[in-house]
Amino acid sequence: MKKGMSKITNILAAAVLLVLSAFTTSEPNTFWLDDAISKNLISAKFICNEKSVHYEKPLLAVLVNRTSRPLNIKIPVGMVFSADNDEEQDIIVTQNRMASMQPNATKRTAISGNCTEHNDAAGSEGSTYSLKGASSPKLKKLVHFIAKNKVSPSLGQKAVWCLTDNEALETIYDKDDEKASELRTLVSTLTGRPLPKPETFNSYEYNYEAEPLIAVRGSMNFMFSYDCKVEVSMFDMQGRMVRELFRSEHVTKGKHRLTYQFDNSVYTDKSYEIKVIRNSEVIFNRLVDLS
Repeated sequence: MKKGMSKITNILAAAVLLVLSAFTTSEPNTFWLDDAISKNLISAKFICNEKSVHYEKPLLAVLVNRTSRPLNIKIPVGMVFSADNDEEQDIIVTQNRMASMQPNATKRTAISGNCTEHNDAAGSEGSTYSLKGASSPKLKKLVHFIAKNKVSPSLGQKAVWCLTDNEALETIYDKDDEKASELRTLVSTLTGRPLPKPETFNSYEYNYEAEPLIAVRGSMNFMFSYDCKVEVSMFDMQGRMVRELFRSEHVTKGKHRLTYQFDNSVYTDKSYEIKVIRNSEVIFNRLVDLS
């Protein structure tokens, strides 16, 4: 009889452990980033992603789960982060991001975004940001269009600057003419500004394929160990993109010689930086001195 009772007790104990285990390994609870911070479920700091640029993945979120359960933290398109240094760019999120966190763990996650202040400098080592909240309705509509239509980050950045900094609509140009045209039309509708005349895009400044009048040329050799997206872009000394020089969504693995050129009669600063960006990460940086 005692043996039978002991067996039943062991079965009951195992069943209780199974139930407890089910509770402790339950599905993660999901929260919006700002909600999780306000409820003290996580602590968060936001820093510059030095490996990227202001229109690819410019921010790193360092999140700490303060609970003993797994969490999913949602960072939505349209959320704005304000630079703690007033002379540096604020950033708006352009792709939804979900950060899955284990109990009491730290998670670093890169955030896709665009700069919303053309005249300010890009973030750099040591730059920090604060969560500002939601964007204006017009800007939110624009970045949702960018996310939904998988607009290239550099083209999306041009459109955002047209809305936030009143840049000319003709600055929204790209190798993908169709996407650029759709964006110009959207920004024209949002701002009430007229679309530029077609002949405007004959100018080198607003034409992706135009030949330079006074050419500055260069090349770089690379060995890629896997297929990747590659971009070569030109930046001023404040870290702001001034022109995309090359972009391919699919560069095959192997040896490649990347070439670039730009018009020194249009871009007349004393110095520029040429950056090679692979899958949103800067892998090469060249200073071009024109003085």
